[in-house]
Amino acid sequence: MRRILCSVGMVMMAAVMAPALPPAVELVPVAVETGMLFGGPAAIRHFGYINLTGRMVIPPRFTGASWFGSGLARASVADPSVPNGTLSGLIDHTGRWVLSPRFAAIRFAMDEPERFWARNSETWFLIDRSGTVLFETECTEISAFSEGLAVVKCKDRTVVIDDRGIERFSPSDLGVTVTVPNYFRNGRLNFFPPEWRAGYNHMGFFDPDGNVAIAPTYTVARADVRFSEGYFAALLRPEDAGGRDPGRFMTPDWEPAFGDRRWVDVRPFSEGLAAVAVRGSDRRLLWGFIDRYGDMVIEPQFPDVERFSDGLAAVAVEIDPSPHAFRRGRWGAIDATGELVMDPNFARPFVIHSGAAMIMEPYDTGRVLSDGQRVESQRPIYINRYGDIIWDTLIHGRLSRN
Repeated sequence: MRRILCSVGMVMMAAVMAPALPPAVELVPVAVETGMLFGGPAAIRHFGYINLTGRMVIPPRFTGASWFGSGLARASVADPSVPNGTLSGLIDHTGRWVLSPRFAAIRFAMDEPERFWARNSETWFLIDRSGTVLFETECTEISAFSEGLAVVKCKDRTVVIDDRGIERFSPSDLGVTVTVPNYFRNGRLNFFPPEWRAGYNHMGFFDPDGNVAIAPTYTVARADVRFSEGYFAALLRPEDAGGRDPGRFMTPDWEPAFGDRRWVDVRPFSEGLAAVAVRGSDRRLLWGFIDRYGDMVIEPQFPDVERFSDGLAAVAVEIDPSPHAFRRGRWGAIDATGELVMDPNFARPFVIHSGAAMIMEPYDTGRVLSDGQRVESQRPIYINRYGDIIWDTLIHGRLSRN
């Protein structure tokens, strides 16, 4: 195996174990107007953190902030002495710097926050939570590690590396395309061969050693192109469906799951449940959920749904049929039994994360066009898992204009 990355001594082997993380606290990053730009109407915004009751617990002092992951979050502060004007580090749930802001950018490198990607120029290096460099790279595009491997792009070559920075194989050298960022799921990494057809994914999968585990096959193009919880949600081309519904699930060996049971459409598994669609009496799609045995556990009844997260899934009870509405409707949430536990009071879909969700909700700007049509825009609101609005940007995040 070839090392394409520049190791920094034996730092990784000698790294001191980090202290235990503090207890998880559910906090939500929100933007607050803290001033106005001189000579113009634009506002200066800083980020702070609220808890699930909407109380500000970390004051808005960051120019950028991420959601928390296992007790840590990325945060940025202004620094006019550096090229991009900001420096990034890591904070804990009290807002204390665990890793002081000294990097041009920083990203979580793994599910557990013990290693991070960071950069001060165009290329990325891997650090631990103390800021010690574990290895440097010549890579300008990176992915988080998944199943011990990361997909990165270095000098126009896409390569797969392990967590020591050693190259396992290069999709570029094999003449295929792997997008970055990308991730292994269930021991499979998708790739695209040179030939393709508009409207379809012509896609195969590598195993962790760079062998072609699944030869390229055509499926209908969609955003979900990875395995999830042991299955791939595939939508066949009409000519490949054999006169049956095109949606089905495939195993990592590319064998049909659940006895090749079919649905009109399918979406990836999440928290042990996957959304599947059938046609209602009016020919419109109705979505329900199956379990990992392929059994329908929540009957198809919703015109649109989101995946399960934090034990809840957003569902629409009505959808606006107008051509430019794009999933606008009346959205609430169900639990894993299918019970509606959040009233459908929201216009857009959402996913609960760490006890909260951000929704881009429409609002009337008060402006009227010459034809009498009112101008609508949208703003982020934040809700908790009970559907309570804990932060509305129009109310809580703006300076008084009086």
